[in-house]
Amino acid sequence: MSTPLTIITGFLGSGKTTFLKRVIDRYADIKKIGIIQNEFAPMNVDALELRRTGKTFDVLEINRGSVFCVCLIADFQSDLRAFIDEHHPDVVFLEASGLSDPIAVVEILQAPVLKDRVHLAKICTIVDASSFLLLQQANQRLTNQVRVADVVIVNKQDKAEAKAKLEEVVSEIRRINPLACIIPASYCDVDMNVFESEVQPVALEKRSALAAYKSPGRPAIGTAVVKSTRKISRTALDLFLAEQLPKSYRLKGHVQLDDATALMLQSTLGDLHLVPLENYIGPSEIIAIGPEIHPQNFSRRFRELATS
Repeated sequence: MSTPLTIITGFLGSGKTTFLKRVIDRYADIKKIGIIQNEFAPMNVDALELRRTGKTFDVLEINRGSVFCVCLIADFQSDLRAFIDEHHPDVVFLEASGLSDPIAVVEILQAPVLKDRVHLAKICTIVDASSFLLLQQANQRLTNQVRVADVVIVNKQDKAEAKAKLEEVVSEIRRINPLACIIPASYCDVDMNVFESEVQPVALEKRSALAAYKSPGRPAIGTAVVKSTRKISRTALDLFLAEQLPKSYRLKGHVQLDDATALMLQSTLGDLHLVPLENYIGPSEIIAIGPEIHPQNFSRRFRELATS
């Protein structure tokens, strides 16, 4: 039997992992769920958030690029088939990289290696209402994410800068994709019933028209990771973040402080949130993505500021 695959797309920091946690909370007790997390950077830190839901699910991590990029397509196809054959999930949810371009998703899933194993059920694209209009003007990937979507969640509508733009954001999304169901939301809190309707996905219905749009290829953007058992003071961490945030589109992870506490970091376009992380005993792990990020400098600077 072919397994339904729902793809979750959206630019960096739009709320994909938040939405995926809601999916897990809704379905994990009634379905056998498979989760695929695709991280553009060499390491994934979002799996910790999912595990802290306490729910049962199987996870496949695919890092170092987008699964829709030619550089990873063959590995993604074989890994997805092996994952389904091993775990036999009732449904699979793919959290795509924020830099992914899913315009050719139908062709990828209909390759012989996958054709009898998985089928596209829906594509859900999450956009940040406060930054979508600015980012979309210069980001073909973001436009293509909306173009193939069945459902577009216009997230973060509660932010002050989003409220004034909401009507314009919805109008632009409708211009790009008149067939999509558009749902304004905060913290991706939406009625999950919209994902249970069995209608032909937009990517299939518009397959011929979508063939005219080409992917811009792998983005020229830097990624860096830190994984360290060294602890860092809050003062030193603040200095590190002040230096790195202006260079980053996205920075996230978890950090062990030298006072025996831990923090979860989340930053998108410089909007930083630090959240206390209880009962975390692992190493500090941080990912940064941005045009001015240099991997060696990023990790070296963290180690300079951290204690032994």
